[in-house]
Amino acid sequence: SGQSKAGSDGVHHRQKINSLEINIGGHAKFECETEDAPNVTFKWYKSSVEIRQSEKYRILSRPTSSSLEVVKPVKADSGEYTCKASNQHGTDSCTATLVVTGATVCLNTAFTGTAPLTVKWFKEEKEIVTGGMYFIKKDASSSSLQLQSVKPSDSSKYTCQVSNDAGMVESTVLLFVKGAFVLYSVQLPVDIHEMNVILTCLLLAMTFNIFSQSLRCL
Repeated sequence: SGQSKAGSDGVHHRQKINSLEINIGGHAKFECETEDAPNVTFKWYKSSVEIRQSEKYRILSRPTSSSLEVVKPVKADSGEYTCKASNQHGTDSCTATLVVTGATVCLNTAFTGTAPLTVKWFKEEKEIVTGGMYFIKKDASSSSLQLQSVKPSDSSKYTCQVSNDAGMVESTVLLFVKGAFVLYSVQLPVDIHEMNVILTCLLLAMTFNIFSQSLRCL
């Protein structure tokens, strides 16, 4: 969006800033560019308050372009950002929205076994149920645990436990959250074979943004 007051030598945006949706600590950079015009100056605003160069904000302006980088963005940096270009002949402004969200981690497990199967998820030794930041899905052969807006205090051991009359099998993920980064390692489960009743963990996978890894337990 934008507004313009300009004559033939006035300011007109050639490239307006685009809205962004990123994770905490992600890359937040707005860029705008104007048509050729004399003596153009740029100012940046968040929610109508002018932004100054600082450790939080990096502003780089050239004769016909300007960029604003929000350093190490957090949720409080979400809001409307405006680039205002002006000279003695007029002004032109454009506005976009920044949305900063926490990362979402999803743990998925698939299994086979003789029904009925009981599936439980744990953080350390405490059972997890759907609510708050947790969402659990279950069906006859798979289950998933979604953790929304993870933060460093969510670093822990997460376990999926599947059981039937033949016994129990567990798959465990060690999750480490530091800033915008999520690291994890996977521990192998033990298969159960008893009286032709087989309960086997087939797949435990985690996806985080474009980064994914899977482990097959055979």
